[in-house]
Amino acid sequence: MTSRTVKSMGWTATLLAVVFAVVGFLPKTHSSRRPNVILILTDDQGYGDVGIHGNDILRTPNLDRLAREGVRIKEFYVTPLCATTRASLLTGRYNQRTGVLWPFLGAEVLRHREVTLAEALKTAGYQTALIGKWHLGRYGKYGPLTHGFDEFLGFRDGMIDDYFDTPLEHNGLPARISNYITDALTDAALRFVESNRSRPFFLFLSYNAPHIPNQVPLKYEQEYTEKGLSPHLAKVYGMITCLDDGIGRILEALKKLDLEENTIVVFLSDNGPQMESSRQMQQFRSREWRRMDAMWKGVGRYNANLRGEKATVYEGGIRSPFFARWVGQLPAGKTLDVAASHIDLLPTLLDLCEVPFPEGPALDGRSLAPALKTGRGEAPVRTLFFWSDAPKTGVGPRLGLNRRNYAVRRGPWKLVGGKELFDLSRDPYEQKNLAELQPGRVKELQEAFDRWAREVVPNEDLVRLPVPVTGEDTPSIMSNLFRGGTVIDIAWARLHGQGLRYGYDKLIRDKITGWQDPNDFIRWHLDVEREGRYEVILQYGCGVADAGSRIRIASGDARIEFVVEPTSAVDVWRTQGVGFLDLKPGLTTLDIRVLSKPGKSVMDLHEIRLRRVGDIWPTAPADTRWNGTKEI
Repeated sequence: MTSRTVKSMGWTATLLAVVFAVVGFLPKTHSSRRPNVILILTDDQGYGDVGIHGNDILRTPNLDRLAREGVRIKEFYVTPLCATTRASLLTGRYNQRTGVLWPFLGAEVLRHREVTLAEALKTAGYQTALIGKWHLGRYGKYGPLTHGFDEFLGFRDGMIDDYFDTPLEHNGLPARISNYITDALTDAALRFVESNRSRPFFLFLSYNAPHIPNQVPLKYEQEYTEKGLSPHLAKVYGMITCLDDGIGRILEALKKLDLEENTIVVFLSDNGPQMESSRQMQQFRSREWRRMDAMWKGVGRYNANLRGEKATVYEGGIRSPFFARWVGQLPAGKTLDVAASHIDLLPTLLDLCEVPFPEGPALDGRSLAPALKTGRGEAPVRTLFFWSDAPKTGVGPRLGLNRRNYAVRRGPWKLVGGKELFDLSRDPYEQKNLAELQPGRVKELQEAFDRWAREVVPNEDLVRLPVPVTGEDTPSIMSNLFRGGTVIDIAWARLHGQGLRYGYDKLIRDKITGWQDPNDFIRWHLDVEREGRYEVILQYGCGVADAGSRIRIASGDARIEFVVEPTSAVDVWRTQGVGFLDLKPGLTTLDIRVLSKPGKSVMDLHEIRLRRVGDIWPTAPADTRWNGTKEI
């Protein structure tokens, strides 16, 4: 080997060393691999429920860190309620277009015509998972596995009654966790991230905290009772700190796995906080809710001085924290003073991931990627709409919409309910109504809302989907337990009569009560997808003095009759098979009517289940217990 060759090799080695050093400092996102996405959504966490937003009592160091290391959006809007926000986040469209109008009554089902963020990313090669709350259709036909998610661990309904040792679902099979639910969801998220570290993934981590019930490990509650807070507010703040700890574990895992620079992390909440003074709480005057007053007392809390709370379209009900971090790609510590919204999330994330917008329904949102990348952006002249009214229901399948709880924002101007006008640039807390001084602007914004409402809900009339009777093992709404057969959701019923109403066993709207008029009846619309003989299993309560009512259950030409037997009290539940119905495929109805009633009341109906004869339901599925060690 000549000296010239040795010298040449020396220069080559030096050059390669420099190249390797430079490459080592380049962001890993410059590779051909698309970035991972972790979307973290909390439930009923208000704008003021974060330390960095001025809450000097609540401890949220990891959320504060996420805000400091990423970009904040000061005025980020969602809807006032759970399901409707979720529909818009996943589709980039106003929830009314997606069929999701309300959190229950069968008006919470995301239509299959919609293209979700999970579907778009899955098509681009992402592994997708939803861990936590779904709330966009409780039947498997409408569940997350049919909307682009490869994995699902959580619950399909809007809430659960117990956060410890909770029955959940893993890909259609029962899965009972063995610890506090927030910790279990975090554990599952960590395992998903670790097992998919070598390929692009989308994780939708949908925590159910700090939604009621107010339950949290004792150490978190004590942290705030020691500060002098009421026990129930201490629980709420403890729930938030617990999920903050979980988010901290996820951020540390990304660092440990060398995924920080290739993972977009977005955090937000689904609506404002639910508090003692909330409009939603004030309308609940039933005996069941009055006995639970203690849960609500003392949970009024700091909400950054914003007016309103969950269920309202004032700023306190629809403003959400929004933090987006992508190390090396988004500037740290920037705050965007722009009005943005839940409908913007899908186009923004697809833009950041360089994934083409999917073919399908037109988007309402716009990409915020340019503003996030620069940390700058002027508020564009755009109009944002908010509409959250309970649907009008009847015996038929159609739903109408009221027009009471709505708002329109254009620039700094916001019209609420057609009667209150605020200039948010001067009055961010919505204290001074300028409607009488600005009638022209009121008229302009009201006309904009009217045009938009006619567009998103043609004729303000939508069809509520029928209950799919498939023989699927549907989990019970009040316990999430799988018992075989299809649960006919109580809240999807059409209540015919003046006395019938929904009631609460614990916290979930899970019984029909007030059945005193024998002319009242209950009707469901069904779509029988599997023909066969179905056993009808009721769960009901009936006091001894009211026992003996004769009931008819009918579907098409099939019908059965039975006599209501007593339970020890009206709110003590009896599970009883009452007969068999031969169901033919197609659309039909299921009616429960009274033939005779000897007492004052008929019964309180807790659950109705149709279990197909011949189907075999395993008593102990392999996936019956998930303790944090199972791969997902």
